Amino acid sequence: MRIFYLLIHYLVRSVLGLLNAISLLYFQSGVRGAFGRTAANWYIILQVSQFHVIYYASRTLPNMFAFILSTIGLQLLVTLMLTAGQRT
Repeated sequence: MRIFYLLIHYLVRSVLGLLNAISLLYFQSGVRGAFGRTAANWYIILQVSQFHVIYYASRTLPNMFAFILSTIGLQLLVTLMLTAGQRT
């Protein structure tokens, strides 16, 4: 029974880490659209070089669940600002 809970824990942490990674890549696409490919590459280099983002990405803490939503929300804001700037 204990092994079952350990496997569930690993599964949850894997899914959480994957969702955080996808949200960061989603934000990178917004940066690429708004600021270009060079800025998007530098953004990824900055994220990879920061130990705490990678370390906490799969931790089952409330802020890492919120990190997914806030990163996606920030990407939507960047995209919205880009499209609003193009209309004027």
